[in-house]
Amino acid sequence: MGEKYNVQIEDLTPEFRELAEDIGLELALDIVDKRGGEQLYIPSVKTVQKAARDRLIRSEHDSGVGYKELARKHNLSVISIRKITQ
Repeated sequence: MGEKYNVQIEDLTPEFRELAEDIGLELALDIVDKRGGEQLYIPSVKTVQKAARDRLIRSEHDSGVGYKELARKHNLSVISIRKITQ
């Protein structure tokens, strides 16, 4: 995408330039090519990790680890562990 006009990082808007500096110009331009003009929500780390954490908790519970131990290990309440493992 950027090759046609030799797009450089300085050509980007300040907000998008910051992302391009983080991930690299090539990947940033790939996002522009695929998702340009769209609003894009980027979830927090906590949100992204929650599904993986819950999967781990279910796996540990299925292996016989009790609610209280899981709650302590994952810094959650027993009620939260019960909801995750239902």
